[in-house]
Amino acid sequence: MPPTAPQSTTVDRDEVDHSAPVAGPTRRRWMRPLAAGLLAAALAIGAAGCLAPAPDGPSPAVAAAIQAAFGSAGPWAVVCMTQVAGRESHWDPGAQNGSGASGLFQIMLPLHNDLFYALGVSPAAWSDPYWNAQAARELWNSSGIAPWGSC
Repeated sequence: MPPTAPQSTTVDRDEVDHSAPVAGPTRRRWMRPLAAGLLAAALAIGAAGCLAPAPDGPSPAVAAAIQAAFGSAGPWAVVCMTQVAGRESHWDPGAQNGSGASGLFQIMLPLHNDLFYALGVSPAAWSDPYWNAQAARELWNSSGIAPWGSC
């Protein structure tokens, strides 16, 4: 018997089973609605929780505490340190992070307990905007803006 020629591997379009699952973009159509749903859920949670936008500026009590602490250094110092407090804590006197940074100016406790003792108050006063700003001024007097990077 003579050898037969190899069969062609091309498939006629009419012979393709279109009901079989197809890999590729059509198989991932479910991902867009899922991603959209997850994004909507994240935005809804964020609007009500920790992802909510920061306030536009400090409360009157926070502004007064920063003015009291840095006013004698000049208006530029008040503006600078108001920006620092906004960046560090979003002007939240009760802000804390896992590394021990606390208050408006995220003063490191217990590392900087001495700042509060120098003012005649306990470091437990860190959440009081007045005392946190006063402690930040003590740190600023000895180190300048360096502990916070820049304005």
